[in-house]
Amino acid sequence: MEIDVLTLFPEMFEGVLSTSILKIAREKELARFRVTDIRDFTEDKHRKVDDRPFGGGPGMVMRPEPVFAAVEHVQSLSEEPAELVLLTPQGETFTQKLAYELTETIMVENARAPDALEGMKAFLERREPRWGGE
Repeated sequence: MEIDVLTLFPEMFEGVLSTSILKIAREKELARFRVTDIRDFTEDKHRKVDDRPFGGGPGMVMRPEPVFAAVEHVQSLSEEPAELVLLTPQGETFTQKLAYELTETIMVENARAPDALEGMKAFLERREPRWGGE
């Protein structure tokens, strides 16, 4: 499994990806994590990623150009199209239930062997797997 994280703060993920279950997944080569700094896709010397809201008002908003460039770059690194999850303040709240739904969508659809699929389904359904030996 490959997981790409696009962020303005890549150093924030160093600790998270180097401990506990994610560390084990990386060491056993079950998952590969790549953290991409969106600022690397800006075109000005100050690496500016935000701007004032169109039409005025308080606060700042992300400029779309570096975000789109970063997404296109990461997508170009994979042979197959991947799921894209964009977290925004206006979006649906990321809950444990949504995490399980995304896991089922992404993990289960990508399972190749029937036993791998059964193992993931059993985990998501919190039951013992019924192995078929495949």
